[in-house]
Amino acid sequence: MGAEQIRRWESGALAHAVSDPFGQGPLPWLRGSENYFDDTGQVVPWYADLGRGTGGGTRTADDVRRQIKGFVSPGAAAPGEAIDFHITVDPPQQFSVDVYRIGHYGGDGAAKITTSPRLSGIVQPPPLAADRTVSCHHWWMSWRLQIPSYWSVGAYVAVLTTADGYRSHIPFTVRHDHPADLLLLLPDITWQA
Repeated sequence: MGAEQIRRWESGALAHAVSDPFGQGPLPWLRGSENYFDDTGQVVPWYADLGRGTGGGTRTADDVRRQIKGFVSPGAAAPGEAIDFHITVDPPQQFSVDVYRIGHYGGDGAAKITTSPRLSGIVQPPPLAADRTVSCHHWWMSWRLQIPSYWSVGAYVAVLTTADGYRSHIPFTVRHDHPADLLLLLPDITWQA
């Protein structure tokens, strides 16, 4: 890759990073079957709060009521390794996990890679807080994702969806230990900072 190509790539990557791909839900640029149409025929992304208060559509989980929230441990794993999901669901109900790989994919922004079976959600103990640090290391494992050997390295996002339509997301990385010409550094420790 020449110096001019790298500069062009860097400026595009920085512009994309400034727009925060995780700000409005995990995949704000996603097109396809994950979008919905309103009464006027306009496309409404899945993370929009459709019919708030009427029980229709999906809704974004919040940090106060924690309808569905979670984290993965470890935040990065190689093919053949596993990622453990620690998830709280309030009120307790079934939920599922859709895993997307972030990428161009013809302009879609991501591709759905796999979906968990329906899982039984529980209310995990409250997060532990010390000064400005919050920890949920004492939460029980909700689901283990074994990374298949054929998965590509890169950035992934797990979209958590409760039976009553609340959604949240957890980013993670599939990595490998081989030398490469390009290093992508993902701030998995500070995703929520």
